[in-house]
Amino acid sequence: MKKKLLILGLIYWQIIFAQVSLNDRAFAVQVTMTLLKENTDGLLQFIDPNLKQTVNQDIMSSAFTVLDQMKGLGNIATAKALNYFILYKDDKKNTFVVYVPLVLDNKKILTVSFEGVKHGGKIYVSSPFQLLNRKKEQDVAEGMKIFMSKCFSCHGKYGEGTVGPNLSDDYWKYAQSDEDIFNIIKEGRKGTIMIAYKSFMSDDEIRKVMLYLSVLQGQTMKKGKSPEGNKVRLLRDLYLN
Repeated sequence: MKKKLLILGLIYWQIIFAQVSLNDRAFAVQVTMTLLKENTDGLLQFIDPNLKQTVNQDIMSSAFTVLDQMKGLGNIATAKALNYFILYKDDKKNTFVVYVPLVLDNKKILTVSFEGVKHGGKIYVSSPFQLLNRKKEQDVAEGMKIFMSKCFSCHGKYGEGTVGPNLSDDYWKYAQSDEDIFNIIKEGRKGTIMIAYKSFMSDDEIRKVMLYLSVLQGQTMKKGKSPEGNKVRLLRDLYLN
């Protein structure tokens, strides 16, 4: 029986997806990579110095717990980050929630979560790390598997684009809504190399591919294909909600 994979937990307050700055992204990358390298001493530099010692200890303890959980699911040395979502929930206090989706062993999607805070122009971790668990994670993994078998040759392994357009940026040539993307996958697009996949994928499988694409959004891959079409924020809500 497959182990449950991990993704976004339920959020009980209203949050707003904010434009993520390069500094925010760098912070998310550094914290996550430090955690994956099991460099617990290195994590100390990222923890909010204004926290009580007990909270500081809870954060460090959670780092060991998350690492143990991840090791139980696969080889953490293979973990690759897909994206970094920073979700602001309290602009007055400059606090936010960070979700970091990772691929483990090229097949399992895990999501590390923690809260952050800004002080004096610097960003810090302000809450324990969590490895979140929802059934949606299985759908993401299945969507990735379908994408790798049917889509990656034209769109790249991480949606960066090859002969087909980049699916990881915020630009779309023919879509103005998530439903447009569904219809393009299902019915194809005349005058392009995009064939109709309705004979090769069920509607449910198409939705799972779209869910996987939602994880790829905003990666801005270094070797990604140049933007094409109009800038429209699509798909992202599939992953966040």
